Amino acid sequence: HIKVMQEEDNECVSILKVLKQAPRTKSERKMCEQFCVLNGILCIKTEVNGKPKTRIVIPKKLQGTVLELVHDRSGH
Repeated sequence: HIKVMQEEDNECVSILKVLKQAPRTKSERKMCEQFCVLNGILCIKTEVNGKPKTRIVIPKKLQGTVLELVHDRSGH
């Protein structure tokens, strides 16, 4: 489950911690603008073709697997 894996990932945990409290520094405010939690899942806010998009943050442990899946299913 992605939520559990995010909770085990140091980087995700750090971001989640900042999102749960009031930002104190400029970098924390920026982090709060870039990330959000939807249904308990850490997501990053991006723009694609000028339209806002929200994407799930993939924990480090899963990044290789996700890249392989995307590559294998892209017709290569």
